[in-house]
Amino acid sequence: MQELQSNTPTAWITALVTFAAVFSAFFLLKSFVARRAKKSVVPPSHLQALYRDLVKRTRLYFIIVTALWAASLALTLSAHHEHIWNLVVMVGVLLQAGGWAGGLVLFWSDRIAEHRAADAGTRMTIKVVAIAARVLLWLIVLLVILDNLGINITALVTGLGIGGIAIALAVQNILGDLFAALSIVLDKPFVVGDAISVGDASGAVEHIGLKSTRLRSDSGELIIISNGDLLKSRIRNFRGQEKRLVILKLGIAYGTPPEKLARVPEIIRAAAEKEKSVKFDRSNFTTFGMFALVTESVYSVYKSTYGEYMNAQQRINLEIYKQLSAEEIEIAHQPAAVTSSPGDVVK
Repeated sequence: MQELQSNTPTAWITALVTFAAVFSAFFLLKSFVARRAKKSVVPPSHLQALYRDLVKRTRLYFIIVTALWAASLALTLSAHHEHIWNLVVMVGVLLQAGGWAGGLVLFWSDRIAEHRAADAGTRMTIKVVAIAARVLLWLIVLLVILDNLGINITALVTGLGIGGIAIALAVQNILGDLFAALSIVLDKPFVVGDAISVGDASGAVEHIGLKSTRLRSDSGELIIISNGDLLKSRIRNFRGQEKRLVILKLGIAYGTPPEKLARVPEIIRAAAEKEKSVKFDRSNFTTFGMFALVTESVYSVYKSTYGEYMNAQQRINLEIYKQLSAEEIEIAHQPAAVTSSPGDVVK
């Protein structure tokens, strides 16, 4: 106390003025930003929104500690009192830094959820990851504060490390699926509504959760695949597929007159070219099969959805069948299979 009493009135006045100036500056800044946010009718940019959020998260204790620290520079303190005061300032600054960093994490997660998340499950994944990041952040802040206060944190860090390893080993599958979910959200190999194929499973993505992703297959059953297994597999995504290649192999019965057999490629070409969305490539009599005279036709269907593609394919098939029947061209009882591109088997 003797050191404080030894300061001149001028030093005390300077300290008081400095405290009032710093405190008022922070307080006015928060008030100004709050008023601007209420009056603004134009949505703020990301940087403006982040700035407002950080100013809003500036706590009163930090303002008071900062103002007192600035005021203390005008005063003479003993080494002991200066050390204690520096510790108080350090704790206040670290706590405020933790609040700002936590705000950055929440701001980042909210923006990702707003612009990239398509369903509630994906948003939940982002929120859980954000919570885990904030817990880790505050744990680091706590350890730094304890270390600066002179507490030996080596044993505590060692214990946390061993406990963390034990927990990680116990829930490694869950953690793997959780990080896989985060990877899906950030990298976006697919989103809800996409038609995908994974191994022998295919369907439309209905839900992306913390642990698993759910697909609705064409036959209606729900397929559940863990996120970890999903990212280890080769995923085929048919989103936005505009072109579907069709290779049509049609078997004509033996005994068909040559002139009628020669008409088959022409009939197929005419049926395909009636569709505006079809780009025809070729149609030929290619093979003497065991049970049929095989013709092969190749064309592309430009349709954005699987339903549109199937409607066009049905019209082509009906027209082919109609013309073959009109010209009495018999289709073999065991015709060759119809094959097409991978996109044709998924809605």
